Amino acid sequence: MKKGTRTRLIVALILIGSVVVAGVFLNKYIINFINGPYVVEPESLENIQSVNDTDKIYITVEDVMTQDTGIYYEVDGRPESYYSRFPVGENWLIVKSSTSVRGAQPMSWTGEIVSLTSEERREVVQSVEQEFPSIRGHILPVKLTTKYDFKVGVMIGLGIATVILLIGLWYLSRWFKYTTNPETHPVMQKLRPFGDPLNVASQLEMELNAGGVQKIRSVQFTRNWLLYITQTTFNLTRYQDIVWLYQKVVSGRYGKTYYAAVNDRFGRSFLIQAKQKDVAAILQTAAQHAPWAIIGHDKDTQKLWTKQRDQMIAAVEKRKTEMTR
Repeated sequence: MKKGTRTRLIVALILIGSVVVAGVFLNKYIINFINGPYVVEPESLENIQSVNDTDKIYITVEDVMTQDTGIYYEVDGRPESYYSRFPVGENWLIVKSSTSVRGAQPMSWTGEIVSLTSEERREVVQSVEQEFPSIRGHILPVKLTTKYDFKVGVMIGLGIATVILLIGLWYLSRWFKYTTNPETHPVMQKLRPFGDPLNVASQLEMELNAGGVQKIRSVQFTRNWLLYITQTTFNLTRYQDIVWLYQKVVSGRYGKTYYAAVNDRFGRSFLIQAKQKDVAAILQTAAQHAPWAIIGHDKDTQKLWTKQRDQMIAAVEKRKTEMTR
């Protein structure tokens, strides 16, 4: 239980921490989301060499003389992105958009400042510089992309961050609840049928540390208990409470899955998944500790368990009493 509670705290801190760190790094995007798009003069973009050189990345430039580069990307044989350029002081800024510019004409653009990809530097910038040698070295290494709605992208990111934060807070609340009130923990709830959960937990800890514990895969057999513990599962019962044991086989497209089914006098049932030979060993060992239990599955036994469980449990209890006299 302590391990599971500690895991919840670790998961909560990782999730909440990741949102906080992301918020610090993405602070610029959030500010631009709130205040943008900023209307800027083309000349103010002249010396931008990377996105880090400006706080205003979601911008609008109005009535700039834009020239077609003649370059566009196709998807499935249809134009998907067009590349054009406009002057920013003595330099030029590439625009990636869904709009084809005819020749040279005044245009207004709203979009996000992002870095040119290596492919764009090779195929767009080099092509333009070859055609117009006079502007070689004067094309900025960033572009203005209008292909995607900046605010929608940030909203999606904020939505994802909110979900992660809520999950982290939920894990933190579970950790706090189980730490301040251990008896509310799901494991403690599973111990309650056997007595005071804290006393039962203490008994289990003593038996697990006493030695002589037999282990078959994820199943442990102590002096008095059968425990099935995995990363996501915790089930247990005392040998004296076992009523019915059988193998369950589920056939699927990719083969068969084997389970050991354990049913106790509290009406609880749980399945232990393992390889066929391990399921057989688990059932055999459990039957040795609870020789009064019904072994095997058939329609009549299933009907008894479903519709006349009290009578079935009483019959097994009677047999146990006779065997332990």
